[in-house]
Amino acid sequence: MVETTVTPEAVQGKNIVFMVRKYADRKTKAASSVIFQTDYGRSLSADSDATATKDGNVNTSKPASTEVTASLILSTQDDLIDALEDACQNGDLLEIWEINLQKPTTKEGTKPMKYKGKYMQGTLTSFELSAKADDLATYDSTFSINGKPQKGEVTVSKENQAEIDYVFADTTATPLV
Repeated sequence: MVETTVTPEAVQGKNIVFMVRKYADRKTKAASSVIFQTDYGRSLSADSDATATKDGNVNTSKPASTEVTASLILSTQDDLIDALEDACQNGDLLEIWEINLQKPTTKEGTKPMKYKGKYMQGTLTSFELSAKADDLATYDSTFSINGKPQKGEVTVSKENQAEIDYVFADTTATPLV
């Protein structure tokens, strides 16, 4: 039997991206890529209670909670920002996908490509605009996730990939994707 050695490769932060959609729109709209993402994070925390006994503490665990944070630069072409701000004000349920673009689960060139990812549902609990005079306008957002994130394969369409990354364009007139 021939053994193959796989060399570990560090995942670049730029390859972990997220997409979002209002849950109410799931039957009519595809998820949207959030452009100009500068930071993305997901934290998992679980509390426990200790009850003192004569033999020492007995700990009971509480369910873990998940929080997603993201920072992005405001774009003149991103209508998603208005939708997210409205979702925060209205308490709308959102769907969030965390996608690892460095871990494809389909062969290169497959259309559409699928990647390792996580699916979550939750609400946007914080949405903050910062617009300093000598810097780019940025948004910081915090999502509180319901339940447990689910692992699976995430479809990244050609249109989504074009939003996430530059795609080659010829010098001729090309219709927008």
